[in-house]
Amino acid sequence: MKNYILLFLFINTLLCSCQNPLKPDTKFLPQKLPQKENSNQQYDVSKALKIYANENSKLFVNEKQQSFEELKKSVKKYISENKSESAITISSHPAADYDTYVTIQNILREEINSLRTKYAQEKYEIPLDKLTPEQLEEVKLMYPIKIIDLE
Repeated sequence: MKNYILLFLFINTLLCSCQNPLKPDTKFLPQKLPQKENSNQQYDVSKALKIYANENSKLFVNEKQQSFEELKKSVKKYISENKSESAITISSHPAADYDTYVTIQNILREEINSLRTKYAQEKYEIPLDKLTPEQLEEVKLMYPIKIIDLE
């Protein structure tokens, strides 16, 4: 009798699990990379802000050595002045640290998102994440993410 009860519980559990499959735990899934914006567009790199990391992972912006803090200021100033016409090139020496490259990318996205947030607040008086799709598209056109990797 005991074996029949165990068999019944096993079959019941199996049937219930087939009808209600477990959903994956999304907090352990890899994050999606952001979508590439304007991927088929050509950019004028002659006017671009040029960022380079040398073999010692020293950072150069338009051929002048800068710290990461100075890079933030340079990026914000450049994008504020050039808005939709802005483009940024990134290149690095093969011996440069990957962490330097990632930090540069993070700074660029952070500064562009900061400008987008400020613009959305000034123009629509609402946070960036509350914009309609049309409003968000306008903000992205004003402050696009045009990062050209020269690797």
